[in-house]
Amino acid sequence: MKKIKKLFGILKKIFYSINPKDIKNLSEGKIKKSFQHLFFVIFLCFIVMSIVSIPKLSMLSDNIQGQISNFDNLTIDIEADMNSPVIFTNQSQQIIIDTTKEWNLTKEKLIITKDFIQYRPFKEVKKISTTDLKNLKENKETFSKVLTFLIVLALPSIIIISYIMFTLKYILISLITSLLAYIITRMYVKKIKLKRVLNIAIYSTSLMIFIEIISIPFGTKYLINLFQIMGMNFYLITLLIYFIVFIFSLLFEIKE
Repeated sequence: MKKIKKLFGILKKIFYSINPKDIKNLSEGKIKKSFQHLFFVIFLCFIVMSIVSIPKLSMLSDNIQGQISNFDNLTIDIEADMNSPVIFTNQSQQIIIDTTKEWNLTKEKLIITKDFIQYRPFKEVKKISTTDLKNLKENKETFSKVLTFLIVLALPSIIIISYIMFTLKYILISLITSLLAYIITRMYVKKIKLKRVLNIAIYSTSLMIFIEIISIPFGTKYLINLFQIMGMNFYLITLLIYFIVFIFSLLFEIKE
């Protein structure tokens, strides 16, 4: 019961962080709490985004086949000589590339040898001849299944890296905004604690986070990309929304 109440309290806090009037009250708390709020909002949005992405993920193989159909001719001819296997590990051996001998897939996720590719999409092991993948146009269905499996296999790493990048992005926005706002308010309006301004800047990101992350499966072109820093996109629409929420929240704080 306590956990349910705590979860309800967190969700209530998220709702309050969308309203500038309520953000003023949230800014009274510790900075640690506001950062915890930021991390949880991003985490929650990633969960929702992942669920929304499931239908698109299920159509990924068909989409890849459709893209391959756009080619008149598409062939791959790769020759590789190895003296030892290449093993990608994550606690256990996940992917093995070895042209020096044949492997039988056991606990591994994917094995690539000179003649075959073995992978396990579910319980059943799939075995594909590498010669079938040389002409991708003729074997687009087989290739699309292998590529889809590789993408799904990489998803956990992609999600973790994306979470870190998004978190850094919103922290950067909050720090720059709060610092500028603190300097301006101290010079022209009234004295205000940096902690309060930083808290307001962090809580004001909630709506921006929700819009940007949930939009990923549907495309973010409508958000209008302004620029990119280290792979992080900064959008005109969501930045405007963020600054509107932040400015109104700060005004309520100043009028207090």
